[in-house]
Amino acid sequence: MRFEESQSRCVFDIITGDEFWFYHYDPELKEQSKVWMSTSDPRSIKIHRIKSAGEKNGGYFFMKFSLIKSVSLETGAIVNASWYVNACLPQVFQAVSERRETRGLIFHDDNARRRIELGLRTNFCWKIM
Repeated sequence: MRFEESQSRCVFDIITGDEFWFYHYDPELKEQSKVWMSTSDPRSIKIHRIKSAGEKNGGYFFMKFSLIKSVSLETGAIVNASWYVNACLPQVFQAVSERRETRGLIFHDDNARRRIELGLRTNFCWKIM
């Protein structure tokens, strides 16, 4: 059995992660939305969606007991294989190496095969399961 009836310590070797997207808004103040109207005018109805003031995205990575690293993208950048392999993963494995040796790690990412398999194989000499 791979996990030896709950006695295996393999769960300590797993790194998992995913992307995050946070949108933030600057809501309109009550004073900003007031309109002068006469008493005979019909009530105004506000039907517009507030545009996002900005967004923050990146990736976060965990091991069994804690967050290992949260890596944010620079403004205007997008999550793609190049960013993931060249900017994100080196930071993650630097953070892991400060806590333990990196040999024997199992990297789990729901998008890994589709997005970064070739980059991982060439840059890190890893095998994707």
